[in-house]
This record gives sequence, C-alpha cells and structure tokens, in this order.
Amino acid sequence: MKTFRTLAALFVTFAALSAHADMLGVTFSGDVYDIDSSDGSKTLLKSTGLIRVNSMASISGTYYVASDDKLYTINKTTGNATFFRQLTFAGSDDIRAMAFDSSGKLWAVT
Repeated sequence: MKTFRTLAALFVTFAALSAHADMLGVTFSGDVYDIDSSDGSKTLLKSTGLIRVNSMASISGTYYVASDDKLYTINKTTGNATFFRQLTFAGSDDIRAMAFDSSGKLWAVT
C-alpha cells in the first residue's frame, strides 16, 4: 500500500453551525473555519495552536481532531480545542483519517 503525504489540507464535516456557515473545517496547521457551502466562503474561528491535524470526525454534534498522538474535541462555535485522550496504538502519531461507525466506535487510518 502506497502512503501519500499531504502538506496542507482542509477537512470538512457537515453540520448545522449557524445561519450562514454549514460546514466546519480544520487545516493541517490547526486553524478552524466556518464554511458556507452555498458559496464556499470561510470564516476563521480560531487558531487552535495544534499542529499536524490530519483528520476530523464528528458524532452527536461533537467534533474530534487528531494531532500527533492526541485526540482533541473542537468547540464548533468558538473553535477552541480541548484535550480529550492520549492515543497509544501503533501509528497514532500519524492518523490520516477518522470516522465513527453506526455504533459510535471511532476508527482511524494511519
């Protein structure tokens, strides 16, 4: 399996955020954006201070991002990142994608 590296990326999760923005995005450098899907405009909510943010997933209105070997929640209104859990599995410092299954289990691709 060939590994592809991304220098910068914008990850998007659909959500009802406000009257204008209906998506939430986070960059590799940790900036969190409100994104309006009707015209593609974005508004910076906050720079989280996190680095190497390669993935984001949401469940029940809670947003999670992985940065190095840590999992954080993202406040969808303010953009603040809060430490949630240390990740200890092999490859947890290089998560490339995350998603929740229908039972609420979080899966990660490294």
